[in-house]
Amino acid sequence: MRMFRNICLIGLLFGTSCSLSWAGDASPLFDKPLREIHTTLPPDPDNPYFKKPLLSCYYFRNFMVKQLDFGEKGAEQLSILPYWLKDNKEPPCLRANATDEMVIGPREWSGYFEGVKSDFIFFVSADGSDGGSSFAVFDAVDAWKIFVDAEKVTNNATEFTTLALLNHPENENDAVLELRYRRVYRAPCSLRADEKNCWSLIRHITGLMESLPPNCSIAYGAKEKAYPENATSLKTDPSVITYDVEVVLDSGSAVRVTPVSKAMECYPAE
Repeated sequence: MRMFRNICLIGLLFGTSCSLSWAGDASPLFDKPLREIHTTLPPDPDNPYFKKPLLSCYYFRNFMVKQLDFGEKGAEQLSILPYWLKDNKEPPCLRANATDEMVIGPREWSGYFEGVKSDFIFFVSADGSDGGSSFAVFDAVDAWKIFVDAEKVTNNATEFTTLALLNHPENENDAVLELRYRRVYRAPCSLRADEKNCWSLIRHITGLMESLPPNCSIAYGAKEKAYPENATSLKTDPSVITYDVEVVLDSGSAVRVTPVSKAMECYPAE
């Protein structure tokens, strides 16, 4: 997956910090950080099972993104520190939080830093589900969570096909962000149990236009065959469908979410 969890290997072997340039394994659609700092922290005596806590700071034009990773599933802390009000002076990369540092609470998001496009900050979930990976988009100005969705994972990787800034339709001095990706949508119903009514509900929620649902019988049938003792209950498992979507965001909310393909797959939720 696209995650900025890169390590300056030589420096970290000796427990020192290091500043490095763009690591190169992240999507080129994201902005390149001005610089990165990765520091191995001393072990926490109160939590000896945390091995080599890693502090990472990613510096961009107007803000820094900080990630504290204890090696457990999901980062221990994700935060955003703007510095355009401080004569654009870069803050130090410290474990202690600055007074104006905006910490992303665990109820808001739990996972890892993914990337930046202009003032839009992407975080990815620590775990995948339903064949997809959840991501969230935050605004760098006030750490407002703008949008959450899930995209398809193929060969252990996810990838936006489009991530581009566009002119704002109402404010020429502002911009909006366009994303395109293969969406993973978990329906609130089962197409296997009640195809007609469930598909009508899915179309209403997603905006998918085709009148006929995708073929769900193969995936459901395989699961029912694998667990024959639960075949009856498995039919009611919520359906997951995938389809290509275009999303346009501004700094306040999702402006538009539009399907740009038919439903590609259908299978029972995990």
